[in-house]
Amino acid sequence: MRSRATLALLALLAVLGAAAALVVGPWRSDRPREHGAALPGLVPAEVQAVRITRSGADVLLAREGGGWKLGEAKEAADAAAVEALLADLAAVEVGAVVSKNAARQEAYETDAAKGIAVRLEGAGGKLIAAFVVGKRGPDFASAYLKRDGAVEVLLVSRDVRTPLAKPAESWKEPPKPADPPAPPK
Repeated sequence: MRSRATLALLALLAVLGAAAALVVGPWRSDRPREHGAALPGLVPAEVQAVRITRSGADVLLAREGGGWKLGEAKEAADAAAVEALLADLAAVEVGAVVSKNAARQEAYETDAAKGIAVRLEGAGGKLIAAFVVGKRGPDFASAYLKRDGAVEVLLVSRDVRTPLAKPAESWKEPPKPADPPAPPK
């Protein structure tokens, strides 16, 4: 008798789970979706300048010669970190359109007050991409992003907020390790 009751409860649970998935599942037709690259056409090698603005602090990274320079003083920048950032941005995929309501941008921190504004420029200052990165997504491995000129707030596949939130000093080229002392003869 117990096994019959257990089987009946499991069957009921499966039916309720399937019904819940149909009602709130990711394939619902009324849920806004967009798949593909969040920044379509972004080719990291074509980016000549990265401008990051957050809370009044500006970071300018410019490609110069074979490397990257930081700020107006043109200090050597950590080229590996800049290239990793550009590769991450090119690989960012859209998970979902979470809002088409401009009034909700503040909740996702994709507004000018709390977001991190990013501008990627090509040769001659030509705009390649401009967007605002908001807070981290619900899984902390994603983030919210709003492209300039768009109302939609996107949930994107990577947490690009963390590297963009770094202060300017963190973009400097790391010091080279000192040569070890020569062994005694």
